[in-house]
Amino acid sequence: MESAGAIKLAVHGDASGHRIFCVLADASGERHDLPICKRIDWKGWKVLHREHGEKRKENKR
Repeated sequence: MESAGAIKLAVHGDASGHRIFCVLADASGERHDLPICKRIDWKGWKVLHREHGEKRKENKR
């Protein structure tokens, strides 16, 4: 089975300045903190996309 390489969220922003992150667990139960957004500085709906894992490492090169 192939693993997911990204997460996509639809977020309704309120310009509060808060941040968003996810906590994911892999198949072995290991926890991974994944920052999604450093600051909510918009109002209304916005789709956030964040790559993680091997796919993200490949794109950083």
